[in-house]
Amino acid sequence: MTALDVVAAVRELEERVIGLFVDNIYQLRDGSILLKLRGKEGVIWLIADSLGRVGLTRAEYPKPKTPPGFCALLRSKVRGGRVVKVEQLNDDRVVALTIERRDGKYILVFELVRGFNVVLLNSEKLIVNCLHPKRMKDRLLLPKEPYKPPPLRGLNPYTCSLEEFKQSLLEAKGKVAGVIVRGFNVAGEIAEEACFRAGISKDSRVEALKEEEIVKLHRALIDLYGEVKEKPLEPNVVYVEEKPHTVLPVEFKSVEGRRERYDSFNEALDHYFLKLRQAMEERRRAEALSSEERRLQEVLRQQKARLEALRKQSEVKRKAAELLMSRLLEVQASLDDLTKLLRSGIKGAEVVERVKAGLGVIVNVDLASRKALVSLDGVEVELDYTMSAAQNASRLYEEAKEAERKAKSVEEAMKQAVEKLKEAEAEEKAPIKPARIKAWYEKFRWFFSSDGLLVIGGRDSSQNELLVRRYMEVDDLFIHAEVHGAPVVLVKKAGLSPPQATIREAAQFALAYSKAWKEGRLLGDAYWVKPSQVSKTPPSGEYLAKGSFMIRGERNYVKGLSLLVAIGLDHEDRLIGGPPDAIAKKAKVYVLLAPGEQRVSKLAREVADKLGLKASAMDEIHRLLPPGGGRILRVVKA
Repeated sequence: MTALDVVAAVRELEERVIGLFVDNIYQLRDGSILLKLRGKEGVIWLIADSLGRVGLTRAEYPKPKTPPGFCALLRSKVRGGRVVKVEQLNDDRVVALTIERRDGKYILVFELVRGFNVVLLNSEKLIVNCLHPKRMKDRLLLPKEPYKPPPLRGLNPYTCSLEEFKQSLLEAKGKVAGVIVRGFNVAGEIAEEACFRAGISKDSRVEALKEEEIVKLHRALIDLYGEVKEKPLEPNVVYVEEKPHTVLPVEFKSVEGRRERYDSFNEALDHYFLKLRQAMEERRRAEALSSEERRLQEVLRQQKARLEALRKQSEVKRKAAELLMSRLLEVQASLDDLTKLLRSGIKGAEVVERVKAGLGVIVNVDLASRKALVSLDGVEVELDYTMSAAQNASRLYEEAKEAERKAKSVEEAMKQAVEKLKEAEAEEKAPIKPARIKAWYEKFRWFFSSDGLLVIGGRDSSQNELLVRRYMEVDDLFIHAEVHGAPVVLVKKAGLSPPQATIREAAQFALAYSKAWKEGRLLGDAYWVKPSQVSKTPPSGEYLAKGSFMIRGERNYVKGLSLLVAIGLDHEDRLIGGPPDAIAKKAKVYVLLAPGEQRVSKLAREVADKLGLKASAMDEIHRLLPPGGGRILRVVKA
C-alpha cells in the first residue's frame, strides 16, 4: 500500500467509519489488528493488516479466544468509544483514528512504514503502548514518550515548490524514476506513472532533463495526488499472468495487465490483500509441510534401521537358544566345571587362564559380569554362568520374543509414519481455502428462495429501518407477519409477477423470526405489499416508533403458515438457515426445527452436533436460530 493508496483509503474511511462505535478489537496471529465497528448500518470491520494496509474488510479471519496483552490494553482503552476522526499523517503510510470515550480521548496510529506497527496515544499524544516497542536513532516508540511520526524519506513531492523539486532532482544522478523514488516519498509505480503522464521515459537520465520536462514531471505528480484526493476514484486490481500485480485507486496507464474493477478502493484493497495473504499462507504451508515431510522421512529412516536391528537381534537370539538346546548336556557339564573351578579358591586371573586353555565348550569368562562365552558349531553365545544351561536357553528364547514384539511395534509406528507422510504430501498439493468475503446482505437475516431470489430480513428495529430506507427498491416485495414486532422482510428483484413459492417461503420466514416462535405457536399469517405502499409518515397526531411503518392500500395475505425453520450446510460448507423448502434445495444436510422449550444455547450445541460441526460454529448457529427456545424434529440429508 503506497502513500497515495492511503490517501484514497482514508478518503473513503472518513465517509464510512466516523461516528461508528468500537464494538470490539482483535489481534490476529500475525499481529494484524481487527476493529469491529458498529453503527446504524450494522457491523463494519476495519483491518490494520501486517501485510501493509489499513482499510475495510468483509473477510472472515480466525480470532484467538484469548487476546494478547496489547490487544487487551486496546480493549480497555478504546472499546465502546466513538470514532471521531480518521487522518493520514504527513502524507505518508500512516493512518490515525481518533476515538472518544466518556473517560477520555485516544488515538490509534497504524504505521505501515519500516514494517508494521500499532501505537496507542493518549489525548496529549503521549505513547500509552505499542505493538512493537522500538528505540530508533530518529525517534522512540516507547510508553510515556511523545509520539513522532516516521520521518519522510526525502521531500514531499505534493507540497514542495517547483524550485525545491527541481533542485532536489538535479542534485541527484541516475534514471528519472529511480531518482524520484530515492529523493521523494514516492513508490516506484507512482514515479513511473508520473513519467508516463509527463511524456518522459522512466529510464531517462535526470542530467539530460530539460526545464519544461521537469515542470511537466512536477505537475504530473501534483495532478496525480489531486486526482486521488478529490476526483472520483477508479479502483482496480491489475493482474499479470493471472496473478495479482498491484491495486490502484485510479487508472495508471503505465501499468499493463488485466483489470478487475470495484465500486470502492477499500473493496479493491480487500480483494488484493486477501490474494496476497492466500499466496503467503500457501508458501508458509508448503514450507511447514516440506519440513514435516523431512522430519517424517528421517523418522522412517530411523525406524527402518531399528526394525532391521531388532529382526537381526531376534534371529541371533533364537539361533543361540536352539544351539544351546541341541547341546544342553554338554554345555551344562562345562558350566558345572566352571562352578567347581570358581569354588576351588583359585584367584580370578588364574581361572581366566585355565578357561582360555580349555574348559569344555567355554572359551572365555568375565568374572565381573558373571558371563561365560561358549562356542557351539562356530557360533559364540554369551551365557550367565550363575544360571543353568536350560535357564540360559529359556532366557535367550524370551529375549528373541521380546525383540520380535518390539519389531512389530516399530512396524506399526512405520505404517503410521507412512500414512502421515502421504497426508502431508496430499495436503501440500491441495489448494488452500481462501478467507471468505461476506456478502453485503449477510449482516441481515437472509436466504435464497427455491426460485433463486434473495430474501433479507431485519434482526432488530434498526435493521428494519435500514432495510426500508436504504435497501428497498421499486421491484422488491415488502413482507410482514401479523405479529407485533415482526421483522421487515424484503424479496429482492421480485418483479411484476413474483413466484408464489418465493412469496410463501418469505412469508414463513417473516413469521418464524417473529415473537410467534417464542410464544410457541404452530401456525400464523403474513402479508405482502409493494414498496410504494410502505410509508414512514404516520397519520396526523400519531407517532411511528423506530423500525415501524404505515401500510397503505390492500394487503395480500398468505395464511396457514407453519412455524418451521431449517438450518444446514450448503455445498460450500457454509451455514444457511431459513424456510425448509428453500434450505432443502441448497443444503447437503440440514436440521428441521420447530418452536419448543429447549434453551437456545443447548439447541445450538445440539444442531452443531447433528451437522458434525465443532463448538466454534455455535455462535453462527445461534445467529440463525429464531428468538426463543426450540426443538429438533429431524435431520435430513440430501
